[in-house]
Amino acid sequence: MRERSALSSQLSALQRGLWVTVVMVLVMFTAGAVFAQEGPVVAIEIHSEGLESDRDIEDILGLEINKPLDRRRIRQGIQILMAAGEFSWVRVRTEHAENGVKVRVEIDLHPRLAQLDIDTPSTWWRLRV
Repeated sequence: MRERSALSSQLSALQRGLWVTVVMVLVMFTAGAVFAQEGPVVAIEIHSEGLESDRDIEDILGLEINKPLDRRRIRQGIQILMAAGEFSWVRVRTEHAENGVKVRVEIDLHPRLAQLDIDTPSTWWRLRV
């Protein structure tokens, strides 16, 4: 009976040590991935055709030079831009730079109808409309 109790306590101590080790390894990997991407924004590039003000996009996405990257704010900003209905897609990419993170925003606007010509087949049709 004593041997069983001693063996049980040794296994229990081993399991506790194993769990502590597993938790420590997970924390190290998670923290490493988070801190590797996070850093101040050192450059912002916005690529789009036909967009009038890049500054508005930076504000909506919460991008500021020398400020930390806020992924939650970027996600919310993308949702806001897509809900506006003017964009077919918005993509935000990050690259490691020397002193922080370089952010590249790619935006594709929905095509707009500039002019609409209606060619009617006859004069009677024109009078009908």
